[in-house]
Amino acid sequence: GLGRITFVDTPGHMAFTAMRERGAKATDIVVLVVDAFDGVMPQTLEVIKHTQAAKVPVVVAVNKCDLPGADPRRALDALAE
Repeated sequence: GLGRITFVDTPGHMAFTAMRERGAKATDIVVLVVDAFDGVMPQTLEVIKHTQAAKVPVVVAVNKCDLPGADPRRALDALAE
C-alpha cells in the first residue's frame, strides 16, 4: 500500500533554527522553496546544512517567478555555489 505523506512547513525567520533542524532529521525528503525575488537567504543556507547533516535528499522549487524584478536564474546559481 501507499505510505503516509506528512508536510512540515517551517517558518523562514531565523528564530526557528531548531525547528528546521528537527524537521530535516524527521523527513525522508526536503522540498526547499526559494523565492525568485529575494533569492537565497541565510535561512536557506541553514536548511541546506541541516539536510546535508541528516543525509536527506532535497528537491528545490523556485516560486514568485512572476514578480517584477524576480530572477530565478540568480536564485538557482546562488544555490549551486
